[in-house]
Amino acid sequence: MSSKPPVAEALWCAAGPASDLDMTSRVIQAEQKSLAESVAPTAISLRRTSHTMRQRHRHWIVLLGMVVLLSGCGRIEIEHEESRLAIDALYTAVTSRRPELVDTCEQRLKDLEASGKLPEATGRDLKRIIEQARSQQWQPAAERLDALIRKIKP
Repeated sequence: MSSKPPVAEALWCAAGPASDLDMTSRVIQAEQKSLAESVAPTAISLRRTSHTMRQRHRHWIVLLGMVVLLSGCGRIEIEHEESRLAIDALYTAVTSRRPELVDTCEQRLKDLEASGKLPEATGRDLKRIIEQARSQQWQPAAERLDALIRKIKP
């Protein structure tokens, strides 16, 4: 049994005796070719898998986007213009940091909620915002109120 690697043995037999440097060069080239041939299918397979996974992710993203659009993104529906104006007035009171206006707006919002012109859930959210403003947390209250106003359907 020979001590040469299989590729070297095959080259030795095919080329006959040659210098060691020439033989080493041929062995390296043959092994590189062999390695390239064995790796190429794997690389192609990985590219195909990666492409398929990207397509699959793209489909999920499109599906998620459609669900968000169809759900309305948690939009609030306020039918009465009077309620919209009261919420805008509260925003003015909070951003101007005027507690007396906040009190006036609170009473107006309570009346609208009692008459059914303001949704109950929106009324609860506005009460929390008013409490936050009363505790001198004006900026966070204004930010929460701004976010709530942006959720209202036009």
